[in-house]
Amino acid sequence: MVHQWTRTSAVLALILAALVMAACGGASAPAAQSNSGPNVKPLTGPEAEGDMAIKLPNGNAPCGVFSSNGYGNRIATLADYPACTAATYKVLCLDSQAQWQATNVSDVSLSPDKKQVYFTSHQEGTCGLFPQK
Repeated sequence: MVHQWTRTSAVLALILAALVMAACGGASAPAAQSNSGPNVKPLTGPEAEGDMAIKLPNGNAPCGVFSSNGYGNRIATLADYPACTAATYKVLCLDSQAQWQATNVSDVSLSPDKKQVYFTSHQEGTCGLFPQK
């Protein structure tokens, strides 16, 4: 009888542990800030066409679009965007209504050699480079 009670207790303890782990999202480490380092993923061809067509209210369109690859410090390498030939850029990201917003982007700057745009992303999703005049 004691042996059966011990086995039942052990099974119940395992079930309880599994339920707690499931409720807490498992036993894995917290998600990293980046899926593949700080470099963004350029979007090209059919993957980019729809986003490239979305213009700002003033009529400006992005010269390149990319996936932010997560939250945190990011780098867009201008060589990946042949249409981007300006001296300075603004980085905007699409919101849930497919509108370009600066809300989730900060700290935009150009590298000293003017070959990369640095910024901090506060969202996962599609963002774009907008030439500044």
